[in-house]
Amino acid sequence: MKKMILIYSLFCVAFGFSQTGTNYAFTFEEATNGSDITYWNVFEGDTPAIEVVTNPNPNGVNNNATTKVLKLNVLTGNACYAGAETQHGTVGVWALDASTTTLSMMVHKSTIGRIGIKFVGEYDGFGFPTIFELTAQTNTLINQWELLTWDISSYAPSSNIDQIVIFSDFTCGDSDRNSDSVTYVDNIEFTANKIADPILPNYITSWNKDFETVSGFIGADNATFSEIANPETGGTNPSATSAQLEGINAMLYSNAQFTFGSLDYLDFSANNKGFSLKVRGPRAVPVKLKVEVDGAGQEIDANYTDVGNWQTLFFDFSAYNSRTWNRVVLFFDITGSTSTNTSDDIFLFDDITFDVFTSLSTKDNRYNTFSSYPNPTQNSWTIKSDNGQIISIKVFDVLGNSIFSMAPNSIETKIDGSRLNSGLYFAQIQTDTGTSTLKLVKK
Repeated sequence: MKKMILIYSLFCVAFGFSQTGTNYAFTFEEATNGSDITYWNVFEGDTPAIEVVTNPNPNGVNNNATTKVLKLNVLTGNACYAGAETQHGTVGVWALDASTTTLSMMVHKSTIGRIGIKFVGEYDGFGFPTIFELTAQTNTLINQWELLTWDISSYAPSSNIDQIVIFSDFTCGDSDRNSDSVTYVDNIEFTANKIADPILPNYITSWNKDFETVSGFIGADNATFSEIANPETGGTNPSATSAQLEGINAMLYSNAQFTFGSLDYLDFSANNKGFSLKVRGPRAVPVKLKVEVDGAGQEIDANYTDVGNWQTLFFDFSAYNSRTWNRVVLFFDITGSTSTNTSDDIFLFDDITFDVFTSLSTKDNRYNTFSSYPNPTQNSWTIKSDNGQIISIKVFDVLGNSIFSMAPNSIETKIDGSRLNSGLYFAQIQTDTGTSTLKLVKK
C-alpha cells in the first residue's frame, strides 16, 4: 500500500530528523532502495531467494494492484526458523524507549502459521550481536492481506539495533511443516529513536585481479590456492605473478573463489557485462565461471584448448542484470575425476577482469564474432559465426529465464522464434573459445 511519506533509505523509510519519534515505514516501491534485494539475506542456502514483486492479490488491507511487496518462499524441508534478514546497518541504527510500543506489518500468506520478528543489535566487543527476540504472531487469513501487530514495549530500553529479521513460517517447537509456504510482506512500521543513517551497498562496475599483490582468492572443496612466479612471461601474459590451483578434481566441485565485502556487489544491471580470464594448464579442460550469492547465481562455460600456453577465455554475462552477486567462483574440469598424475590437476590463471563485455572481447582477435539476421524478426533468426563452430545456443527472456537450448555444432544455424511472444530475448552462444550473447528482437 503506497503512502505519502518522506523517503529515507532502505525501503522508503519515513522519519523526522529529531532523535525521538522517528517513524520507520518500510515499503518496497520501485525507484527506491526498497526494490533492491541486495539488502536482504536468507538464512540457509537451500531457502529460495528473496524477491520484490508486484502485489499478486490486491485485497483486504492492501488492495493496490500496482504496489511492490516483498516475497518470501519457504519450502517444506527448510529449517523451522527459515526466513530473511536485512544486512547489518543497511536500515540504519536505532534505539527503543518507552514511546516504542508496537510494530505492525501487512502480511499475505498461503498457509496459516506463525510469523516472527526479531531485532538484532550491532556487534559487541566480542564479535557477538545483541539480539532482541520479539514475539510471533499467527495470521488468521489465507491468501488475503491482513495487518498484524507485535507488542514490543517490553524490549525498551534497547539501543544500537541495526537489523530486522522476519521468520515467515516459524515452526520451531511445533509439528514439521507439511507444505511449502509463500508469504508476501508490506509496510513494516514502528517508531524508534534514530542513531545513525544506513550504510548503503557498493555496486562494482569494473574489477580486476592481476595477482601481483595478495588477491584474497582461496581454494575450496579440497583444492589448494597459491600465488606463484609466472613460468611463462614471454607470451600473452607478461605478469610476474600468477594464481595456481592444485587439485582441480580433488572433489566434484573443487574450485577457486573470491568473495567481496559484505556490502559489495558486482553490477550487471546494464545487461552488458562479462569476464576475461587467462588460463594455462597441462591438458584441455572446460572452465566454468560462476557468480553467486549464498550459492545461488549464474554460470558461463568456456574451453581451454591451448595446452601448455596462456590462453585468454571470455565469459559473456550480458543476458543478466543482477546486482546481488558478491562471489566469483572458478571451476576447471568440474565433472572430471582425479588424475593419476597429480601434476595434470594443477592449473594457473591470471588477470581476471570484470567489465563491459565488448571492451574485453575486442582485445583478443581470436574471439569469435557473430551475426544475426533478420533482427528484429517475426519468425526465425539466422545465426552465423565468423571463425568457429557454434557448439550450443541457449535462449533466455529478459528476466533470465531459460526458454530453450540447441546444439547445432556448425558455423551457421537458425533459431525458431515462431512460438515466442513479441519482445526482447538473449541468445547465449558457446564456441571453443568462449561464450557470447546476442540480443534478439521478436516482432
